[in-house]
Amino acid sequence: MDFNTTTLMPKGDLDHSELDESYFIKRLKNDAKMIEQKEELREAKASLREFENDMDNQMPVSQKLQDFKKMA
Repeated sequence: MDFNTTTLMPKGDLDHSELDESYFIKRLKNDAKMIEQKEELREAKASLREFENDMDNQMPVSQKLQDFKKMA
């Protein structure tokens, strides 16, 4: 009588997503797309900060604003 021993891995230790090639590739593409979107968002935030810091120069200056600055 021959007894063959086998080792079983608990189900929780196996990551099925890495076994499915199409899912794995889609996940990598999605991660790359998310990184690009985060970079675009950082650039938009930086340009918004620059605009807010330079807002006085960007807006047309009215006479009342000039008078108020002289008083303050």
